[in-house]
Amino acid sequence: MINTSSLPATLALKLVTTKRESFETSIRKDVVNAREIKAFEERIASISSVEDLVKDYEVYAFVMKAHGLENQIFGKAMMKKVLVSDPAEKGALVNRLTDKRFRDIRNALEFGSDGSAPEKFQDPDWRSGLVQKYVSHKLVESQLESNAPVGIALHMQTKAPTITSWFNVLSDTKAQDFFYTALGLPESLKTTDVDKQAATLAKRFDLEKLKDPAELDKLIRRYTALAQVGSSGGGSSNPIVQLVSGGGGNSLTSINLSGLTALRAGKYSS
Repeated sequence: MINTSSLPATLALKLVTTKRESFETSIRKDVVNAREIKAFEERIASISSVEDLVKDYEVYAFVMKAHGLENQIFGKAMMKKVLVSDPAEKGALVNRLTDKRFRDIRNALEFGSDGSAPEKFQDPDWRSGLVQKYVSHKLVESQLESNAPVGIALHMQTKAPTITSWFNVLSDTKAQDFFYTALGLPESLKTTDVDKQAATLAKRFDLEKLKDPAELDKLIRRYTALAQVGSSGGGSSNPIVQLVSGGGGNSLTSINLSGLTALRAGKYSS
C-alpha cells in the first residue's frame, strides 16, 4: 500500500480518493485481512443463530470490525442482547444505546427476536457487501495510522449521512476533532459541558448542509487544509504526486496562505 505519511493532508486525501481501488486491493491482499475475509465468506452461511455467531470468534470478530466495534468484541453478552433487540420497540437495548454503530450492526445482521439467523446469510451479494464494509473500515484505520487527517476525512465521508444531531458528533471523537478543526474552535471547549459544546457548534454550522454532497466536500476540503497548516514538507517533489497530478504536483500542493488565515479566523462561511 502507498504510504501517505509524508504527504500533506490535502494531497494525501486526493491520492487515496483517486487511487482508492488500489488502496483497497492492498488491504484485501494483506495476510491478516485476507484470512479474516476468507473465514467470514466460508462460514457465515453456516451460522444459524446468535449463539453460533459469538462462538465462531473469527466470523464474529469480522462483523464487529466491519462496523468499527473492535473494542466491543469481548462484550459478547451485551452484543447478543443488542443483536436480538427489536428496533421497533422504544425501550429496546439497541435504541437505548447512543452509539449508532450498535443499531447499524443490528440492522445489518437482522437476527430474529429468537436469535435465529436471517436467510440473507446465504446471499453472496450480501456477503460481498459486508466484506466491502470491512475493507472500507480498514482503509480508514490504515490512514488514521499513517496520516490521521486523511483517516478522519474518510471517516466523515461515511458518517456524515448518519449525523442527525450534534450529540452524534460529540459521541464520536473523530467527528468531534473534524468539526473542531474545520470550524476553528478551541480545544479548551472540549472540556466544557456537552450541551454548551452542542450549542456552540450549532451556531457555527447547520447540520442540514451535510445532506448536500457539495457542502460536505467543501467542509472536508476546509478541514484538510487547516489540518495540514504548520506541517513540514509540501510533498510536491515526492514521486507519489505523479500518481495524482500526472507530473505536476504544484497545482495540488499549493496553498493560499491568506485563504487559510481567513479560514482559521472563521471568516469563510460554510
